[in-house]
Amino acid sequence: GGQQYLWQQLQTALNEDCRDLFLSGKGRVPRIRMAWDDDKLHFQFSTAAVRSNSDYLCGLSPQQHVKSNCKGFTLDTCATAAAGFLYCVSAIRQGMSNTDNYIEMIKFMFSYLFSNSTLKTTALFGIIFCSDRGYWNPSLILALLSFGGTVFGTLKRMPWLPYTYDQNLSARDMRDKIDKNKGRSLFTAFSRMGKSLLKVLAWRSGTGAVSLAMTSDCKMNEVPEFDFNLMNSGDSKWYTDRNL
Repeated sequence: GGQQYLWQQLQTALNEDCRDLFLSGKGRVPRIRMAWDDDKLHFQFSTAAVRSNSDYLCGLSPQQHVKSNCKGFTLDTCATAAAGFLYCVSAIRQGMSNTDNYIEMIKFMFSYLFSNSTLKTTALFGIIFCSDRGYWNPSLILALLSFGGTVFGTLKRMPWLPYTYDQNLSARDMRDKIDKNKGRSLFTAFSRMGKSLLKVLAWRSGTGAVSLAMTSDCKMNEVPEFDFNLMNSGDSKWYTDRNL
């Protein structure tokens, strides 16, 4: 392609080293959990002209972060879920979405598995992709499942899920609305995503909060997917033994 910016050259050099050291190989990749997160780099754009100037921004996509006064750039970072060691990092470029960047990173890290078209449907077998609710949407989930990967993470309230809370539902909305003000409870349902089945969970804390999560590893139905995520030790004990 054309000339790369310095940040792109540094990013590529780092990612190639991480791939060669930790992810490359002729054999199958062992079962690993890869954690994804988006890291914010603050940068205040002074005018609309600056925001639309590709040369000034060096090809980076200007982002409005959650806080109203925080603007800047976003780095998608992939690391091992156990130790937090870096696998890959990629800045979101202009014209790209989070989903585009996510899939591009995967194809870079596992390029040797995607090089053979007959292996694409099993390229990510044994790899669990762990992300928070800001990443997941049907197009990303379907893409990862179509490559043989496993998805796992928290979820936003979305129309295709079986559960929601704090929303006014129309008569045609079939989702179960969870009353967050009632006692501690766990709700479980299954949702079809393409040819795969997702296990969807809703955790009601009993203190006015509800969290949604999912996993496509439905063979592990007896495994408590939420147990490591509970900050209250009493909740964790209740989750593993409902008789307490």
